[in-house]
Amino acid sequence: MNARVGMVIGLVVVMLALAGFGVWRWSGSPETSSRPGTLSILSSPAGAKISIEGKVVGETPWFSDNTWPRQPVLFELSLPGYRTWKGSFSGGVEARMDVTLSRRKLRKASDAGVIDGGSMDIDLEEVEEESSEFVDEDLDREAAAAKGAK
Repeated sequence: MNARVGMVIGLVVVMLALAGFGVWRWSGSPETSSRPGTLSILSSPAGAKISIEGKVVGETPWFSDNTWPRQPVLFELSLPGYRTWKGSFSGGVEARMDVTLSRRKLRKASDAGVIDGGSMDIDLEEVEEESSEFVDEDLDREAAAAKGAK
């Protein structure tokens, strides 16, 4: 009977070892390890339009399976009144992009082009030079005519 008990115990140990190996092997299989991670794109302020590889996919905050190829993926965020933000994330893996958008610079137009001494905000999205000046010849003529009529 002792030999039989030893044989049963040996058989149980071998079966447990095989089961453990199977679980270990299965957990590292390509099918489970190639699952895409989650892609999270957030912005401050929220509501920015998201374009990935040139295609609009939604607005921030945005969450999706990261099914893009395992390489750098280009994307951009745009929101009226803010500079367009361009960047990339790694495709196919867990990725979280948390972007703070910068306001566009607004400059005051010269009073020569504004009637009744008011002012006008001009959105110069891509122009960074401090010497930029807005000139509207039609408004200049109207302002000159208004001054001559007084």
